[in-house]
Amino acid sequence: MLILRQNGRKQYFETRMTGLRYGTYNWTTSQIMLSVPENIAKNAELVVGLQNTSGTAAFRNFSIQEFKHYSPELPENFRCEYTGSAKSLPILRGVMSPQPLKLKKEDVTELGRWKANAMRYQLNVPRSLAGDPAKYRNWMERCLKNLDNLLPEFKKQNIYVILDMHTPPGGRYGKMQLLGTASDGKRVQTTPQSAFRMFFEDSYKDLYLACWKEIAERYKDQDIIVAYDLVNEPDQSMSMPKYDYLWLQEQAANTIRKIDPEKLLIVTCDEWAKARTFPKLRPLPLKNILYTFHFYQPGEYTHQGIADQFKQAKQGKINGYPGKYDGYWFDREQMRISMKPVRDFQLKYGAKIYVGEFSVIRFAKGGAQYLEDAISLFEEYGWNWTYHAFREWDYWSVEHSDDINDTVPTKQDTDRKKVLLRYFQKNKLGSDN
Repeated sequence: MLILRQNGRKQYFETRMTGLRYGTYNWTTSQIMLSVPENIAKNAELVVGLQNTSGTAAFRNFSIQEFKHYSPELPENFRCEYTGSAKSLPILRGVMSPQPLKLKKEDVTELGRWKANAMRYQLNVPRSLAGDPAKYRNWMERCLKNLDNLLPEFKKQNIYVILDMHTPPGGRYGKMQLLGTASDGKRVQTTPQSAFRMFFEDSYKDLYLACWKEIAERYKDQDIIVAYDLVNEPDQSMSMPKYDYLWLQEQAANTIRKIDPEKLLIVTCDEWAKARTFPKLRPLPLKNILYTFHFYQPGEYTHQGIADQFKQAKQGKINGYPGKYDGYWFDREQMRISMKPVRDFQLKYGAKIYVGEFSVIRFAKGGAQYLEDAISLFEEYGWNWTYHAFREWDYWSVEHSDDINDTVPTKQDTDRKKVLLRYFQKNKLGSDN
């Protein structure tokens, strides 16, 4: 773990070591990658040892290397450029879709009643199918056909569609994978669970670009499809990939631009789309690019009750907002600090920003206030946003009450839903470009 101080408090950058092993073994090589913001303190403390386990470990032969991410060549004082079609669009205020094959016409109609003007339609391929190119293409085609059938209703309700490559070809490794050894026969390189296979394997990289080419050709004349979200939540923070996450998005953008020179393209930052990675992000030298991050901070609040925390939540151990997390008080002003890297990027490059996902578990205390504070900052900065998620899972649902045991949508508008509806009312104005 790397411990640094910034803004008067400690930040803990956990290593998430590759080559992780359990049991008894001899000397072995492990690799750690950390993304450290450029404006971080110059002094740091590195802690090595055991956590959440027991035993004895010895460490030797430390070395530190700087790994530079891909950085597009930009002219001096580069500013992002947007054409008339991009400038004429209103701020997008909407929701994330449910699983694509579950979205129905009546859902789109209902979202129209809410006055939302955007939906991020997730092309989410099951993990069991993502690694098989033929099965991947078949599932993708089913998702796109369902979208085709719904496009008339999207147009009727004046809801723009953001097409989200939620699962790229190959998906994530999902388990530690041995890629090979270095020439000296000692250094073992592995990939973490979170890495996309297309970052390392040519066949999936090529299929990723081919899919975007086909999608661009399919929808180049569909104005209601307003943007392509190039990849969802990449993470190369634990490995040195063959293909950099930003470089590969640039290749997809160039592929699309040969077919469609106008449609908005959405580029995602690293580490599961965390705001803190924006200092290392560089804009692409292309027109009509949005830059996105996802906001679930602090995770101990927004994701409480998920996985191994479910039992605690069922027992009534529920966290609130505002509240103390990681030793500091998290409120609207701390939200502002957390989003500052994105705001700095926006001002430096004149970039348009899109918050692709944000949410809070429905039974969290103070959930409505959390959403109000987050959205109010998005609005202050002129950012586009889509709430996660609409009719996907009841834990994220604003149509379900804050009672953890109640799994039936409530007839009365929840306080969280009221927050969304109030901001969706701004969409009627149609003049907030």
